[in-house]
Amino acid sequence: VYMSWTVLGIAFYHYYDQFSGPTAFFFAMEAGLSVGFCNPQEKDDTSKLFTIFYVLIGGSLIASMFGVVLFEATKITDGLHPNLMKRSKKWERELSITNTKNPFLRACNRIYQYSAMFLWDEDPSRAQALCLMIIAVICGTVIASQDQDWTLISSLYWAVTTLSTAGLQSPYCEAGYAHTCNIPSITALTMGFFMMFGIPVYAVALGKVAQAALEYSNRQFHLRLLNTPITRGQLNFVSKAFSPSSGESLACSDYILLELMRCGFVKADDVCSLKKRFDELDRR
Repeated sequence: VYMSWTVLGIAFYHYYDQFSGPTAFFFAMEAGLSVGFCNPQEKDDTSKLFTIFYVLIGGSLIASMFGVVLFEATKITDGLHPNLMKRSKKWERELSITNTKNPFLRACNRIYQYSAMFLWDEDPSRAQALCLMIIAVICGTVIASQDQDWTLISSLYWAVTTLSTAGLQSPYCEAGYAHTCNIPSITALTMGFFMMFGIPVYAVALGKVAQAALEYSNRQFHLRLLNTPITRGQLNFVSKAFSPSSGESLACSDYILLELMRCGFVKADDVCSLKKRFDELDRR
C-alpha cells in the first residue's frame, strides 16, 4: 500500500506537472511527509487538490507502515542489550567502589545511571530509536554538505529542519521557484530517500524519548507521594473499610492498597465497590 501511494504521487507529478522523474519523487516525498520546501510547486489548482488528498492519505500510511518497519529494525540489536547492560553494571560498580573520591567519575556514574533509567533499563527500543535518529541526522548533514556544498551548520540545519518537517531550507533548483523547476537528479534522489526513511525514524524516536520522559516524571511523582506521611484520615478510611477490629494497625495488604490509592492507581470508590462485592460473595 505504501509503495502504491509513493508510485501514484511520482506518476501524477511527473505526467501532470511535467516534473522529471527524480524531481517528481522528491516532491512526492516532501509533500506526502509534510515537509513543504515550496520548491518546486504545482502548476494549477487541480494539482493542488490532488496534493491535499495525497497528504491526508500519506500521513496515516507513513505513520503505520514505518512504525512496523522501525519495530522490526530495532529487533536486530536486541541481542546487544544484555551485553551492554552487563558491561555497564560492571563499569558502574568500578566507579562507585574504587573511584568514589573522583568528582569527574562520580559525575560520569550519575550521568550513566540517569541515562540507563531514562532510556533503556525498561525498554531498550528507546535507546535504539534514539541511535537511529542520530544516524538520520548525521546522514542528512553529510548529504547536504556533499551535494549542496553548504557549511556544516547549514547542512545540520537542513537535516534537522527536514526531519522535523519544518522545511526551512530548500535545495538548489535549476529553474527557480516555479512549477517548471527541476532539481538535479542526484539531489532529488538522495534527498527523497532521506526524507522517505529519515522522517518516520525521527518521529518515532521523538515519541519514544517523550514517553520515557513522561514515565520518569510520573515515577518521581509517585515516589514523592510514597514518601509523604500517611494522614489520620487515610488511615481511618482503610481501617474502617477493611480492618475495623484491628484498631490503628494495618495488615500488609491494607497498607499496599492504601499506597496504591495515594498514588492514584486505584480509586476509593472502586475499592469500596470491590469490598462490597467480596462481602456478598463471602456470605454465599
